Amino acid sequence: MELTQKLPIFPTDSQLEVLWDLSEKCRLIYNFALAERIKNWKENKVKPKEEREYINYTDQQDQLPVITKQYPEYKWVYSKVLQMTLRKLDANYKSFKALWNNGDKKARSPRFKSKKYFTTLCYNQSGFKLEDSTITFSHKHPSKKVLSFELPKKLIPKEKIKQMEIFLDSLKRWFISITYEIKTPKYRDNGFYQAFDLGVSQTAGVNIHGKFVSFKHRRADLYWKKRIEEVQSKRDHCKKASNKWKWYNDKLKSMKRRQTNQLKDYQHWLSKQIVENTKANTIIIGKLDVKEMAKKKKGTGNAKKTKAKKTLNHSVQNTGYMSRFAEFLTY
Repeated sequence: MELTQKLPIFPTDSQLEVLWDLSEKCRLIYNFALAERIKNWKENKVKPKEEREYINYTDQQDQLPVITKQYPEYKWVYSKVLQMTLRKLDANYKSFKALWNNGDKKARSPRFKSKKYFTTLCYNQSGFKLEDSTITFSHKHPSKKVLSFELPKKLIPKEKIKQMEIFLDSLKRWFISITYEIKTPKYRDNGFYQAFDLGVSQTAGVNIHGKFVSFKHRRADLYWKKRIEEVQSKRDHCKKASNKWKWYNDKLKSMKRRQTNQLKDYQHWLSKQIVENTKANTIIIGKLDVKEMAKKKKGTGNAKKTKAKKTLNHSVQNTGYMSRFAEFLTY
C-alpha cells in the first residue's frame, strides 16, 4: 500500500528561480504533447474505426531524446521529471475517457497549463537523494544552484520512498510530497460485519447483531459559509487585481483552506473511531453517485423542497464526506 507525506520547504530566491525555470520546461512539454494529441484526434475522427491510430504515452516519451537534442534547454530538467509530466497527461486523458464512456457527457478533456501556475515537478524512483534530514534534487540548470532542502526529521518516512513531488499550493506555500510504500496487512474474514449509511449531517451504522450507532457530523462548512460569502462579496466589489482585491482574495483562500482542513480533520477522527471501536473486519458503506447528487436540480414547484435540494447540492460539494470518507476509512 502506498501512502503520502506532505512536508513544507522554504526555497531561497536563487532556488525559486531554478524551480520556476524547470517548471516552465515541464509546462511547455505538457502543452506541446497535449496539442499533438488534439491534432492527432482531429485527424483520426474522420477515418474509419479500423484505420484510426491514436498517439499514446510511449509514442510521446520516445520523442523526448529528439526534443532534448534539438532544444538543449530541456536538458535542464531531470529526464524522469519530463517523463512523469507526459505520464500525468496520459493519466488525465484516461480519466476523461473513462468518465465519458461511463455516460458523463459533462466531462472535459485536459486543458493547456497556464504560465502563471507552477507545474509540479515529479521525481519518480530516482533523481533525488535523502541524507539524514536533507533532500537534494537533480537538475542541469545553468546557474548550477543546488536544490537542497531541510526536512523535519521526525516526519520523514522510514519506509522505502518511491516518489517525490515539488509543488506550490494556492496560498503560495512550497511543499514536498513524499510517496512511500508500506506492507499491506492481509485481510481476514472473522465473520463480523458493520454497515454504514453515509450522510451529510450524520453517519449511521448497524452490525450483524442489530446494534445501531450514529455519528452527528461537525459541520465546519456551515460555520464558514456565511463568512466566506461575505468576504467573496467584498472582493467582487473591488477592481480585479487591485491591492484591495488581492487582499480579500488571499483572505478568501485562507478561509477556504481552514474550512477544508477542519473537515478533513473530522473525517480522519471519525474513520479512526469506526475502525478502532468495532470487532468487524469487514466494513460496508453505500455506493453513492456523488456527482449526480451534486448536480443542480430543477425546481419541484414546492419552494421548501426546491430549497432543500439546493442545500443538499451545496453540502455535498463542500463537505467532501461522500468522496473522501471511503478513502480515509480504507487508510
